[in-house]
Amino acid sequence: MPQTQSSAILDAEQTNQRFLIYDHITGNTLGHTFVGAERGMEARAFLGNTVSVKIDRPLGSSHPEWGFIYPVNYGYVPGVEAPDGDDLDAYVLGVFEPLEAFMGRCIAVIHRLDEDDDKLVVVPEGTAYTDEQIRALTEFQERFFRSVIERRPVTLQA
Repeated sequence: MPQTQSSAILDAEQTNQRFLIYDHITGNTLGHTFVGAERGMEARAFLGNTVSVKIDRPLGSSHPEWGFIYPVNYGYVPGVEAPDGDDLDAYVLGVFEPLEAFMGRCIAVIHRLDEDDDKLVVVPEGTAYTDEQIRALTEFQERFFRSVIERRPVTLQA
């Protein structure tokens, strides 16, 4: 199986409870994982890769249920199911205007220890954040959960 390349744009296709991860640029299959396998497996597969995010809660918008204001753009990766059954969520950091969509590099995954709801951290190419900076920028929502910030990619096995 080919290694995930830093230039790969990842998407996923669900087939019979299995996610096939593939590179749209080269057309290479990068691997697959099963729904309900190790928590966070799908999210970690995006580390170091370019990811397309649909923004459904732009910077400055309020949460539909809890009313807090989003200090960053927040959205999801369309078609990629997270362990909680919803689309895989993503924080977009380093962009200081409301967005509808964004394509950037996944530099980290916030892996929640007490809930099946991992979050990608996606930034503009060439942008870096420390774990402490990521914690500070996502604290508005993540303070309610125990989590770890993961930065080590995994190789998905067939």
